[in-house]
Parts: sequence; C-alpha cells; structure tokens
Amino acid sequence: MSPIQIALLLLAVAGVWAVIELALTLRKTRTVVDSLDKTVSDLNNTIAEAQPVVAKLDGAVDELTPALAQVEPLLKSSKTAVDALTSNLVEVEAVVRDISEVTGSMAEASNAVSSVTDSAAGAVQKLFNKVKAPAVDAEHNLSAAAEAEQPTERVLIGEAGDDAARKALEELKAQGIRVTADLRNEKLGFKVREAQTQKIPYMLVLGDQEVENGTAALRSRKNENFGAMPVADIIAKLREEIDSKAR
Repeated sequence: MSPIQIALLLLAVAGVWAVIELALTLRKTRTVVDSLDKTVSDLNNTIAEAQPVVAKLDGAVDELTPALAQVEPLLKSSKTAVDALTSNLVEVEAVVRDISEVTGSMAEASNAVSSVTDSAAGAVQKLFNKVKAPAVDAEHNLSAAAEAEQPTERVLIGEAGDDAARKALEELKAQGIRVTADLRNEKLGFKVREAQTQKIPYMLVLGDQEVENGTAALRSRKNENFGAMPVADIIAKLREEIDSKAR
C-alpha cells in the first residue's frame, strides 16, 4: 500500500472518530438542555405558587401603611408626655425636698413638746406619789388589820373520800382548831380557788393519793404549798401558829 493510501485511510479514520465525538457531545448537550428545561419549568411553577403570597404581602403592606401613619403621631405625643412627666417629676422632687425640711422642723418641735410633756408628767407623778403615799399606807394598815382579824385557824377540807375527810375534821376540832368541811361533789381545784376567794387562810386537801398515803396536802390562800404531810403534823403547825398569835 502506498503512502498516499495510508494517509487517506488515516484521514478517513480520523473523520469517523470526529463524527463519533461530535455525536456524543451532541447527546450530552441534549441531556443538559433537557435538565435545564426541567429546572426552568420547576422555577416557573415555584414563581406561579409564590405570586399569590406576594400579592397577599402587598395587600398587608397596603393595610399597614395607614396604621403606621396613625402610629407616628402617637409616638410624637408619647414623647411629649414623657417630657412633661420628667418636668413634673423634677417639680415633685423639689416639693418633697421642701416637705422634708418642714418635717424636720416639725420633728424638732415635736421633740421639744415631748420634752416639756415628760417634764410635766414627771412633776405630776411626783405630786401624785405624795398624795398617794398616805392612802397606800392607810390601805396597807387596813389590810394588815383585816388579816389580823382573820381567824388563821380556819381550815377548809376538800376531800375525795368522805371517811378520811370526816376523820381529819374530828381530829382538827379536837385540838380546838376552827374548821369546816367542803364535801360537795366538785373538783378539788374549784374548791381551792373558791376558798382563796373567801380568804380562808389554810386549805387541807385530801385527794385519792393523800387518802391512800394517810396524808393531806396543806395550802395557804397566798398560794403557798406546804406539800403532803400527816394530819398530826398539820395540826401541830396550825396549833403553833395559833398559840403564837395569842401571846
């Protein structure tokens, strides 16, 4: 084969190869174009869907425009009100300062009046004490006299068991002690308070425990509690006090 034929054969192969490459490029281009067409179509659909929303936004903006126009004067009025309030606060602060000064003066005056009042009250108290002293002494003397006249040997028996109370009653009377028995169906505390009200000097209390132990609880109308002791010891104590007052 001659060189010319070989060259022509190579040119033919190159031409076929170029045609194939061109066909492949055209196919790829067509695929890209189809993809672009689809994208454009989707974009058009999206725009079509967005148009109603945009229309609604335009309408909302149109509606808000008058409201914004009305808000602007309100903002101006608010600024004016704030300025006026600030001015009033400054005036109020000045008034409060003046009131504080007046209050301080009033406090000083009040302290002066209090001092004068205390001095007057002290003088009145001293005068009252001078007048009251003789009356207190007289009352104390009357009370002492009344207490002296009170029969200290008088004893109240409040009891839980009748037999024990009657036995103690007879023992006291046998020793010349004036005594009465309270055998009512009442609580011992009530009987004791009643005896104190009646100014009975001594109370001989017999509760269940005292009856069981063979003792009695001795109390005075001055709330002195001598505790539980045998009736014989109580008789000796009362008899000694009676004899000492008789001397």
